[in-house]
Formats: sequence, C-alpha cells, structure tokens
Amino acid sequence: MSQKEIEFAVFCVENIADYLKMNAQDIYQLLGVKSRILFDYIVPSYEPLHTQSKEYIINEIVGMMKQKELI
Repeated sequence: MSQKEIEFAVFCVENIADYLKMNAQDIYQLLGVKSRILFDYIVPSYEPLHTQSKEYIINEIVGMMKQKELI
C-alpha cells in the first residue's frame, strides 16, 4: 500500500465517521475488520475514487455499508 493510498483510506474513515457521527475507530472496525470494504474496495479503487468529490466518496461507501447491513 502506498503512502497516498494510506492517506486516502484515513480520509475515508475520518469523513465517514464525521458523516455518521461515529468514532473513527468504530468505522475502521466496520470497514477494515468486519467487512473488509477498506481493503477490498477503498484501497484497490484509490485511482478512480480519489478524483471524485468528498460527497460522492462518502455516499458510495455509506451505501456499501448499508448494503452489508453494517449501519
């Protein structure tokens, strides 16, 4: 994982935590441990995702979290 991918992953976790009014650690657990969305989708999709707006990225990931019944 590159430094840019790590920074993007942190950006996603922190912004989703803010959006959902949850703790960033809890979001990491949901995205990285319970569902692997972080490692199976967010990091591999860094190139196309990082060019999108913050709102788009949050909506995309929150939608996936809802599909997987994480929230």
